[in-house]
Amino acid sequence: MKTGIRLLILAVSVVALSACGGNRHVTMEEYGGLRATIELKSPNAMNAIKDRIEKSGIPNVSFKKESSRPLFIVEFPGLRDIERVKTLLAASGNLEFWPTFNVKDVPVFSSFNNQPDDYIPAAFVQLFALLGHDDSYCYGARLGLAKEADTAQINNILSSPRIKEYLPKGLRTYWSLKPFVNTDDVYELVAINASDGKAPLDGSYITEVSVETEPTPLVNIQLNDEGTKIWEWLTTNNVGEQIAMVLDGKVLSAPLVNSAITLGKSQISGEFTIEEVNDMANILESSKNPIRVVIKEIERVEPTAE
Repeated sequence: MKTGIRLLILAVSVVALSACGGNRHVTMEEYGGLRATIELKSPNAMNAIKDRIEKSGIPNVSFKKESSRPLFIVEFPGLRDIERVKTLLAASGNLEFWPTFNVKDVPVFSSFNNQPDDYIPAAFVQLFALLGHDDSYCYGARLGLAKEADTAQINNILSSPRIKEYLPKGLRTYWSLKPFVNTDDVYELVAINASDGKAPLDGSYITEVSVETEPTPLVNIQLNDEGTKIWEWLTTNNVGEQIAMVLDGKVLSAPLVNSAITLGKSQISGEFTIEEVNDMANILESSKNPIRVVIKEIERVEPTAE
């Protein structure tokens, strides 16, 4: 069985040009950057993080253990992208493939706009106000759209027993990783069918990951023989429905299944940049052995050198 992971990495380096035309190290003192304090919760976490950062193309990253506490300080000279640092450090790499519920299978959502106002269960009034729920938003496995600032409150409402009694058994919801098309802070709420309690397919079956950058950035995934059989079974039984690819609790993609997939291949695509698909492919290397890291703090560091 092929176990190597092949990555096509487009490295974007933050370097300073010296007077003689060569490259030299960027330092926190000269350029500032980001400093993260992390706690490792799994034995293989540090090696995985170092490997991710090396393949990401981010140069000059340093690691220092706090002498008095089980913490590490990771410094990223010259870097300003906090979200990217959070992803590289804290993503566990837990990839799951889930069948979904179609909104038509969730009557309280699908019939909302065809009913008089007094039909709406009281428990859903606040939910629908936050969720921006209407016919144009609800489609396929999408139950609605919401601003990022409202997602935590919506999660709390959905966990209420008063809400759950109106929902199909086994329905679980995840938010999209990327904002909805043409928005900056609006995310999709996707209905996952977790009736069996466990994802039928996960990253432990992956043998190869590669990146394509043209015509649009995407990640290719190849499964081993056992994973290929599961993927064929899953797609065969969900023709005409969506299958959600969920990484660390966020929906990467939820493609519609047009026909059974027999070759054990799948793609993750969306409104991703080249940098994002490279980092994603990096993180998927952890799928066989997901890691756990807690970020205690991330701070911006201003340059101090004169």
